[in-house]
Amino acid sequence: MNAVKVVKLDVLTVRPYLTLKNLGIFLGLGIIYAVICKTGFMMLFVAETVALLFSGYPFMAGENAGIDPLYRLFGIPSKDVVKGRYAVGMLMSATMLLLGALFYWVASWIYPQEEFAKTLLLVGPSLFFTISLIIFLEYPFYFKLGYLKGRTMASIPYYVVCVAIWLGVGRLQEIVRFLTAHAVWVGAALLTLWLAVLYGSYRLSLRYYSGRDF
Repeated sequence: MNAVKVVKLDVLTVRPYLTLKNLGIFLGLGIIYAVICKTGFMMLFVAETVALLFSGYPFMAGENAGIDPLYRLFGIPSKDVVKGRYAVGMLMSATMLLLGALFYWVASWIYPQEEFAKTLLLVGPSLFFTISLIIFLEYPFYFKLGYLKGRTMASIPYYVVCVAIWLGVGRLQEIVRFLTAHAVWVGAALLTLWLAVLYGSYRLSLRYYSGRDF
C-alpha cells in the first residue's frame, strides 16, 4: 500500500513537466524521423526514448521538493519507496509506448507498411523491455547519489540507446525481419535478461537508498 502512495505522489510531482509543449516536441521529432525514414515506425523509438528521458524526473522532483526525507519522517519503508519508483518508471515506458503506437498507426496512413499489426505487436514489447532495462540500469545511480549528482552517470545508458538507434536506422527493415524470424528466441532472451537486471538493480537500489542519510 505504501508503494502505491509513492507512485501517486511521484506522478503528481512529475505532472507539471508533462506539458503540451513537451508533447509537441515529441510529436515533432517523431514526424521528422518518419519523413526521413519514410515510415512511422520511428514513432515507437522516439516515444520510448522520451520515456527514458523522463524516467529520472521523479528523482529530480523529489529532490527539489525534499520529498525523500518526508518518506523517512512518515515511516515509509525504503523498500516501498524503491518499489514505487520502479513502478513509475515502467508506467512511463508503457504509457509512452501506447502513445507512440497511436502515432505510428496514424503515420501508417501516410506511409503504408506491410504487416503493420505484426510489426507493432513484435517491436512494441521488445522496445518496452529494452527501454525499461535501460531504466533499471540508471536507477541505482539515482538512489545512491541523488538526481543532481547521479544524472551524469545515469545518462550513459541513455546516450548508448540514442547511438544504437542512430546506427540502426539504416538497417531498420533487416532488424525487423530478424526479430520476426526469431521472435520466440528473442522474446525469451529479452525476458530472461530483463528479469535478471530488474532483480539486480532493485537489490542495489534498495541497499543504496537504505544507507543514504537525508
